[in-house]
Amino acid sequence: MSNRGIIDRVLGRIRAIAELIVRNIPDELFGAHVRYFIYRMWLTGADGFFAISSGVFITGFDLIRIGARGNIARDVMLYAHDSNGIRLDSDCSIGPGAIVSSADGGQITIGEGGLIGPKVVMISANHVYSDPHTLIRRQGFSAKPILIGRDVWIGASAVILGGVTIGDGSIIAAGAVVSKDVPAQQVWAGVPARFVKYRSGEDDAVIDGDRNVLPGTAQVEPPVRLP
Repeated sequence: MSNRGIIDRVLGRIRAIAELIVRNIPDELFGAHVRYFIYRMWLTGADGFFAISSGVFITGFDLIRIGARGNIARDVMLYAHDSNGIRLDSDCSIGPGAIVSSADGGQITIGEGGLIGPKVVMISANHVYSDPHTLIRRQGFSAKPILIGRDVWIGASAVILGGVTIGDGSIIAAGAVVSKDVPAQQVWAGVPARFVKYRSGEDDAVIDGDRNVLPGTAQVEPPVRLP
């Protein structure tokens, strides 16, 4: 191995150790503040203050952009590899344990004010399986972008598949599996997800404060906020 290769390997190990340490600094010890000041240097873009809780696993910092006032809860995984990456616009929040995985060219974009519930899964890439005589794991991947519009609310444990666009202001119920586009201002639920109703206000929705709530979709706010 050349001297350059040795240096690159050592630097890579140092970076991995640094990521491990920074990722696990407790929030109670100002971990979110430390992560903000360090991660904004590693990310491809950061438009303002954002809060990332401890335990958030990030791969592909240079392919991820986080908007102002972004809020990412504990144990979220952001994975960007060989793609156009992940873009979170301003005022987005992602609940505990969610997975946002962008690979093989399938960019994931979450619009302004997006509310992503706990354990939501967004994966832009999928296994190719057309050849029944070859192991699926050896057939590669295909990927399509995922576009989440402005002011979209996705309930806990919902799954959003590659190629899906969710229009502005729509709501996805907890546990839904979304495999096709959702127009703006609609509520969808089920497996596979289907249209339930228009987002039309107090006459046909349960009200929580000033928001329309479909039962089972309540957003769990991440615990850390920067001033």
